[in-house]
Amino acid sequence: MYKRVGKHLLNTMRNLISILLISVLTLPTYGQNTVDDILSTNVNKELIYEPEIKSGEQLYLKMAYGSSFISNQNDIKKLYGAKFASVDIVFSDHPKGDSYPKLTRKRIENLKKLYPTLFSKKDIKWRLVRQTNCSDQQSAKKLFHGIVITYRPAQSKEDIKKEIEYLKDILSELSKGTSEAVAIEKIIDEEEEYLSETIKPDSVGTKLSSPLRIAPGTYPGFTDSTVTTVLKRQDWTNMLIISDLTGSMSPYTAQLFVWLRLNTIDEKVKQFVFFNDGDKTPDHKKVIGKTGGIYQTRSSKFGDIEELAYKTMRNGCGGDAPENDIEALTKAIELCPDCENIILIADNWAPIKDISLLSNINKPIKIILCGSDYGINAQYLDLARATGGSVHIMENDLIDLMKINEGETITIRGQTFKIENGKFTRVTKI
Repeated sequence: MYKRVGKHLLNTMRNLISILLISVLTLPTYGQNTVDDILSTNVNKELIYEPEIKSGEQLYLKMAYGSSFISNQNDIKKLYGAKFASVDIVFSDHPKGDSYPKLTRKRIENLKKLYPTLFSKKDIKWRLVRQTNCSDQQSAKKLFHGIVITYRPAQSKEDIKKEIEYLKDILSELSKGTSEAVAIEKIIDEEEEYLSETIKPDSVGTKLSSPLRIAPGTYPGFTDSTVTTVLKRQDWTNMLIISDLTGSMSPYTAQLFVWLRLNTIDEKVKQFVFFNDGDKTPDHKKVIGKTGGIYQTRSSKFGDIEELAYKTMRNGCGGDAPENDIEALTKAIELCPDCENIILIADNWAPIKDISLLSNINKPIKIILCGSDYGINAQYLDLARATGGSVHIMENDLIDLMKINEGETITIRGQTFKIENGKFTRVTKI
């Protein structure tokens, strides 16, 4: 189920995490909040169910064959404060060709009663999955039936400590005197060894799709080298780097660290700004535009930058999923008005909390979008288009977004977006 890409690909990347994953997303429903919308999507046929999205964690809500009762309802508490990617409604193909519309509807309705928050999220991918590896009721009963939610859990203080240790371990590998390639290969080998020990369901129905579980909520052993890939692909100088350091961004922070260690910082970057969405402010006390948790330095010494990143992480506390990207951008531009290239390292899983302040940004923003294997968050396309900027993902650079006019469309990784009322809207395929 979990395959590591061949080493010929690893050798083409001089970065920490070097496996290319491009997910082509077909026939999903996004951002729908009614049971009818979800039921109207095409049914995906699979021999045996396997999560499509490989990032994050999966919560398996179990239902018996022919039943809509969720047997492990208490596990739903794991989703509190989480960021969500997808929801799969999984059943078996017995009797053959029967879609069980009443039973499937009841299963979705029970999920909505148990956790209605899922139905208000705009960028969750919903799928109906029919498993075909069954010939009779007995074989059908052996298959999983229920609902699988892919998510990133909220973080604890202990999680943050582990993420910082993870970053320090990676930097240690790069400073042992051998080549970067050897150090990275050592990290990869350790991940492969850990793989066989960690990929299995636990007793409460949660399954990690990531090969390595150094820190809960992260996925080192990673398949997404977006940050280093983009930074190496571009020849940006006089940079202002603004980076989201909230929960589960440590693999991308590690990539930034590796890139900085390989470059002369003062020749590339003029200003760093890190943010964590309000330090430890409770969610209900966060004010749009005044959330805080923003840290900055103009130092070109790697040690100073590293310690500032750790400080930003330690002072954060997870909290709600949306982040204060616009506030951080506004503050950063004030700090360095003469910076030529404004780079936002953003978490695709996290909505932009203060998107209403978008008009405050008057310079082009180049967005390195992290964690986009399950799909592109349209808010970041809006941010780039509105500012005359661009979005950069693993395999290409999305430029000239401002040239897309009202009513026109663009297709990215198999997803189609249309400009409606000045904003990118995902076109659902039915």
